[in-house]
Amino acid sequence: MQRDGVLLLPQVWASAQIALPDAFAPLASAYVAEIRRVVWIGEDAPDLPEKFNALLRSRALPEMALRHITPDAPGMKRVLAWYREEADTSKRRDLLRKIAPIVEEDAPPPLAVIQALAADTPGALFAAAPVIDAQKCVGCDACLRICPEDVLTQVKAPEGELVYQTRAAPCDGCSLCEEACDHVAIEVRPMQEAPPDVVLSEWTCRACGVMVHPPVQNDTGDGLCHICARTQHHKKLFQVLDG
Repeated sequence: MQRDGVLLLPQVWASAQIALPDAFAPLASAYVAEIRRVVWIGEDAPDLPEKFNALLRSRALPEMALRHITPDAPGMKRVLAWYREEADTSKRRDLLRKIAPIVEEDAPPPLAVIQALAADTPGALFAAAPVIDAQKCVGCDACLRICPEDVLTQVKAPEGELVYQTRAAPCDGCSLCEEACDHVAIEVRPMQEAPPDVVLSEWTCRACGVMVHPPVQNDTGDGLCHICARTQHHKKLFQVLDG
């Protein structure tokens, strides 16, 4: 909730079981709206705003001023009661929309806008980013196809190599890529630096003739795609009989 240029952030919001990008949403919306002060209402010291400030600090952006007050401060009990009532009666996304200011439907999320600033700065942090384990990845592209934000892409590097590239700024931490991976080769990590490119090797499977591109770290050199290597059907003898 915003009032007089200040974002009121009750602790009950941070305790919700949501991905970090969603938890950052009210802070990011306030920041884009040039609100730089956050009042944290709770028994414990701020944690979520501090993480958001760490994200800003990693980009050399101005941080938000934080103030911590306890729930027994004058007027705070009524505010907390309202938030608890909303948390019990509203869906997670409804609560998010009520706390965060309304933005244009086609506009990128405020957090994505902030994370795109100085994204190439060494050490710049992202609320969430998918990290590929090149030693487990088989290059099936399932994560690329399922990502609704096009965070993961396959591009030609300036050196001419085919690579998996991660554009972490728009990642909303949905973890669909994790769920789509049959090889447990990708993990969405919070407060993560931009993952490095994963260099791929390109060749044609000698058994099925399909063009494949596994990471160079997971290229066994046997000339078989991951399916043929697993099924071993290329070693089986088939006989076709005339009908």
